[in-house]
Amino acid sequence: MELLCHEKKRGAVLPAVLLVMILISVIGLGLMRLAYTDSTETARLRNRYQAFWLAEAGLREFAAVVAVPENYTQLEFVGPAPGLVGPDVMRRTFPGFGGYSIDVSADPQNPVSSLKRYTVISTGTALDGETVRIELQAETATFGMFSYSSHSEQNINFDTDDVIGQDMDDLDQNGMLQTDDQLHITGSPDFWAAVRSASGTVDYNDGRLGQYIDPAVFHNGLDLGVDKLDFSQQNFDQIKEQVPVSDRLPGDYAVTFVDNLYVLENKATGSVSTNYISSLGTANEERVIYVTGDVEVKGNVGTSVSVAAEGSVYIVDDLVYTSSIPYGHHTEWPSSYAPDDDEVLGLFSNKRVQISEGWNIGDVDIHATILVTEYEGGTELGEWEETYSGFGAEWDGSGQYDYNSSYGRIYLYGSLSNYRRSAVGLVGGKGYIKYYFYDPRLRRNPAPGTPLTGYEFSEWRML
Repeated sequence: MELLCHEKKRGAVLPAVLLVMILISVIGLGLMRLAYTDSTETARLRNRYQAFWLAEAGLREFAAVVAVPENYTQLEFVGPAPGLVGPDVMRRTFPGFGGYSIDVSADPQNPVSSLKRYTVISTGTALDGETVRIELQAETATFGMFSYSSHSEQNINFDTDDVIGQDMDDLDQNGMLQTDDQLHITGSPDFWAAVRSASGTVDYNDGRLGQYIDPAVFHNGLDLGVDKLDFSQQNFDQIKEQVPVSDRLPGDYAVTFVDNLYVLENKATGSVSTNYISSLGTANEERVIYVTGDVEVKGNVGTSVSVAAEGSVYIVDDLVYTSSIPYGHHTEWPSSYAPDDDEVLGLFSNKRVQISEGWNIGDVDIHATILVTEYEGGTELGEWEETYSGFGAEWDGSGQYDYNSSYGRIYLYGSLSNYRRSAVGLVGGKGYIKYYFYDPRLRRNPAPGTPLTGYEFSEWRML
């Protein structure tokens, strides 16, 4: 009887053992399958990441190619023939990793626009054939995209009461302030434009931490350690090359704008002529009054035109857009006012742009894109090097521009880019304080002859 019971127990254990072994086998097979699936998925993800970084490498090489100054104008005319527009215009293979190819298409509006826009697609392909496609937009950029820019700040401060941009719902409409140098700030100026500096710190001049982003100063953010701009001589050469030698005016001149006309005075001979701005030409790059010496400017501008001088540009009276005249001084403009679409003025100098002494003790209105490139001609007798390559104001040395009780203001509507910043005000209350308001039209509608600075990339996305 006991033997029988023992045999029954042994018979009951056997199925249980078999069941456990089957379960272990199933789990083992499942784990093996899971491990295989994980390995496959890991490999797929590795190849996808590889394809992604290959696509990114393609975009970076493309950006490096079009960053070369001689490639600024149009992508159709650069790189290996027939240019960098079309399918598979750039290709590279990396042994053991994969490769990329670049497709570029031109915007249909390019033939009628001075600034060009392109769609760039980079396709990265890993060794197993996994592909990733990345698209972005490339647009030709100019100094007109900056509300203010400089290479050297020359230790000049932005002070309390200085204003860059306006307090508005969309602060990005104030453009961008960028300097290759360290910003020097005293008190609390108002930067409504986004601010970028190639320096890693800000000199607050009052003990505030150098990397502190003071919200009372930088209303639209501060970005430090950015790449520097290109203010080299070639920027003015871009303007010069657009104007035929026969159209360049030798010597010094004075230009007075009267709506669609300009009155031209030869300072050496005294001869005066009145001309339609349209007589300069119909193409945007043709509407440049180019002088080889100095030029004085004033008046009201009723269309698109630029004044370029190999010497200095002196602003000798208010210089405004015709459509603004009915509204009076800049401070009296209604909030809804904007200049007419075709009213765009450029002031370009290879030496300096200055508010001339003796003509206005008080507020100054200037509507223009101002660009002063690096000056390499040396200084003249009795003049300081610091006055070159920048936008500034003159004083006669007697202190007559003493605004201890009431400051004069520069109301600049447009944009200002200068290689070396010059002073418009001095310690002790002499001179002007700054009210620089950006003209957002300049981003896509720059003044005639505005030099290109390269390409701006935006709208990055994976396809």
